[in-house]
Amino acid sequence: MPVWTHFARLLALALQRCRGQASEQAYACLLDAIVRSHETFDPGADEAAIADRFVGILHESSLFPFVWVGRKQPNGALEVLASRGVSPEIKAIYLDAHRAAQAAGMPMLIDRVMESGESQWREDYQQEGILDNPGMREWREQVDAYGLRLVAMSPIPVGGSIWGVLATNSFARVVDFERLLPVLERGARTLGLAIERQARERELRDALADLHLESRAIEAAQQGISIADMRQPEQPLIYVNPAFTRITGYTAAEVLGRNCRMLQDDTADAAVRALLRDAIEARRPATVVLQNRHKDGHHFWNEISLSPVVSDEGELTHYIGLQTDVSDRMREEIYRRQMTSVVENMQEGVVFTDAGLRMLNVNPAFVRITGHDRDEVLGQTLELLRSDRHDQDGYGEMREALETVGCWQGELWNRRRNGEAYPGQLSISAVRNDQGTVLHYVGVFTDITALKEREMALQQAATRDFLTGLPNRFALDQRLEACLPRALRQQTLLAIGLLDLDGFKAVNDTYGHDVGDLLLRQLADRLRRVLRSSDFLARLGGDEFVLLMEDIRRWADVEQLLERIGSVFDAPFHVGQHEVDMKASLGLTLYPLDDSKPRDLMRHADHALYAAKGRDRVRGLFYTLYAYNPAVHDAAEPLPEAGQMPQPLKRLAPQDLTVYYQPVIELPARSMSGVEALARLHHRQGTRGPDDFLAQLAPVDVRRTSFVVLDQALAQLRRWEGAGLSLGVSVNFEPLDLLAPSTALAIQSRLEAHDIDPARLTIEIIDSGRLFADPAMRERLQTLKALGIGLALDDLGSAYASLERLRSLPFDSLKLDRGFGIGLDRRPADLRFLLGLVDLAQSLGVSLVVEGVDSPETLAAVQTLGVHRVQGYFLSPPLSGEELASHRPAFDATTAGDPLMPAYAGHLLWARGLRGRLQTGTVTSAGDESPLRAVAPRLPGLGALLDRYPPILTDAVASRLPADAAVLLADAVEREIQRVLEGVYEAAAAG
Repeated sequence: MPVWTHFARLLALALQRCRGQASEQAYACLLDAIVRSHETFDPGADEAAIADRFVGILHESSLFPFVWVGRKQPNGALEVLASRGVSPEIKAIYLDAHRAAQAAGMPMLIDRVMESGESQWREDYQQEGILDNPGMREWREQVDAYGLRLVAMSPIPVGGSIWGVLATNSFARVVDFERLLPVLERGARTLGLAIERQARERELRDALADLHLESRAIEAAQQGISIADMRQPEQPLIYVNPAFTRITGYTAAEVLGRNCRMLQDDTADAAVRALLRDAIEARRPATVVLQNRHKDGHHFWNEISLSPVVSDEGELTHYIGLQTDVSDRMREEIYRRQMTSVVENMQEGVVFTDAGLRMLNVNPAFVRITGHDRDEVLGQTLELLRSDRHDQDGYGEMREALETVGCWQGELWNRRRNGEAYPGQLSISAVRNDQGTVLHYVGVFTDITALKEREMALQQAATRDFLTGLPNRFALDQRLEACLPRALRQQTLLAIGLLDLDGFKAVNDTYGHDVGDLLLRQLADRLRRVLRSSDFLARLGGDEFVLLMEDIRRWADVEQLLERIGSVFDAPFHVGQHEVDMKASLGLTLYPLDDSKPRDLMRHADHALYAAKGRDRVRGLFYTLYAYNPAVHDAAEPLPEAGQMPQPLKRLAPQDLTVYYQPVIELPARSMSGVEALARLHHRQGTRGPDDFLAQLAPVDVRRTSFVVLDQALAQLRRWEGAGLSLGVSVNFEPLDLLAPSTALAIQSRLEAHDIDPARLTIEIIDSGRLFADPAMRERLQTLKALGIGLALDDLGSAYASLERLRSLPFDSLKLDRGFGIGLDRRPADLRFLLGLVDLAQSLGVSLVVEGVDSPETLAAVQTLGVHRVQGYFLSPPLSGEELASHRPAFDATTAGDPLMPAYAGHLLWARGLRGRLQTGTVTSAGDESPLRAVAPRLPGLGALLDRYPPILTDAVASRLPADAAVLLADAVEREIQRVLEGVYEAAAAG
């Protein structure tokens, strides 16, 4: 045998022995790597992290230069999930090659492994036929360049399917791959088990998290949840959540082991309880609303939903209950049912409309009043009810009010289904959502036909003379107030005539009063026939009649009236069996030539009547026209008594007047906020105040007086301003003076002439009642307001001024009548009334001035009630301009000698606050004492009355006394306290 042959054999044996030793070593290393990968399993890692850890451990064994894990994505593309020794470039080339093989329909080795689910290995991968495909050129170059010959791939099973492939590569056959392949397969299965374990543990964690979330949700649920064990005889509760304990007030320890009937008492509805028992016995769900008892004893409405739990064997094991406190909802439902019952049984008609005033629902009273069935009005607008007694303006006013303020109230003439018109009182209000959008309107109306008939009967009784059926004095006053502004607007004259029969007393004395009454009725009938339809005839009493004749434009109109009135006495009056010839006298005055107040116009007509006796005659009528003629008045009026002023005064000169100024004091600062200008007349018998001389002046001089005072006051403002004193001044004007269109212009020109800011001037207007309702008066007031001049309503309470008119007039302040303020510290009832006036002024947004403050007790009382502006002799008498410049108010409300009335004023505020707390249910304790407690010892019985308040409050706080009853009891105590105080002052006045 040649030496080289023997050497080759020896070398082959040595190599075989080396390969065997290397295989043994590789086998041991691979097993060690698999064991280590199992021991280092991280349950928190994801699939990629587990694969990467496994590949790293295999690569660290140094058996395989290339180790990687691949898997197919859902779209069929290959993905290398983890790798070692594989550069990004090789990885990209291999993936491109795989895509090319897929496109050519040629499976690569990894595809065959995943398809068959069996491991495969190649000792010479370079001989793979697929590498010759042109699309594999770059991959073939890499295989050749790296000398990749040995390739082994094992499938990775997860959950019964092939999840991926474990691939190893080597350059030459250093180890026995055929022997290592089972170990690689075991490693792939180990990797698959790790991934499967990770997936199961993740599912377990998710399930535990869901269970924990459900548990937390049950604990956090707003509904009470309870579970009752139905297998035990008492069917006890075995679980309740926090919401259950919150709703019932019981802790879990207090309810577990007990039946849920512990929440019920005798107030629970027996029918509902029976329904629950039936549902439990029948093993069916049930939902009821039951009144249960809270732990603290109060009752609440509980909505209970029960659901049975039945085992697979058909046994009822548990009942799950859901508890919801629906007390608010039930109270709302009870309230709605009560309101529905109220609306259904109301005597007033109720209509519910949408935002377009289309009717959506009506109550039975609506059907009864209108005659319309409910179904025929639904969807119709309120125009369906409109009668022809109203024009579109009347309904337009209602619509405008609804759009601006959201409500309207007033009287309307509606129409029934049969066409009959009837008067109704309607109140309609808007219903808005949280954003302020109008959703609906609710209207309540009443048929006031009977009320109108009663009003008409009362009106007839109140305004008609029972003998003749003519209007009486009350109706005359109303008509006269309406006629005066109308004459100014139309620039015509109003004739006011006072007619008196001559010799009527003799008729009564001769023939008796029955004949006299017949004569008066015949006279009334004759006068009605000759007067125009626009003329007004009234009887004052006896044989005195008043005529108001409008639209007089020339003296010829007066002569025609006199002619017609005189014709009444041409023929004798036939009364019973008697024939009587009568004559009459008539006194006339013409407004606004006689620019006087209504009461003065009647007095002037009376003066003219006195002068008419035996004067000018038209047929059987003697008449005289009232005029400011000295000769006429000297003859027409009696001479003044000694010490009296002549009536009326002669022409008034400006130099006869002096203006004094009485401060208006601002509280609590005790500073002058302004002054009121007061006229003083210098007369040979002394200086007279306005109350003494204004009524005696001719109307033209009354108007002149106001402007003289205004001129002097504005001049004085300029002098004070030069001396560093800045004040406002108020000047009095008669309301009828303001009706003249020139008045505002005259006031404006004087302000400009004196260079005075209009805001420093206030015009005081005496409360004249219905005159303020005249549109012309409102227009004049608005004109003054537009100039910036302040307006004050003077002598509030001396005439009739409705709250509706006060609200609509542009007054800045209200001045309480001086007669009301004088002696206010001795009139408890008036002090209570003053508190209401303070509230009225605040609601109108105007200031309140109390005149006539003549004592420290009055000052202290009104200041306590919240009056901030006062005027009176206790504070300061009227002063000249020079005196006022140096005057400083010096007074102290705390120096009241008698603290009783100030204490009563404080008590009124205390009692009002107490009453408000009782009404709103916010009283929590007896609270503070009434200010009257300090003076109670000096008045017998007052302390006992004050002692009646605490029990009322105690019972109200303990809910033993309803709020309404508590208010009534407190009001009764108030009335008794007032009577005690009035008795004190009445006794003092009598003594």
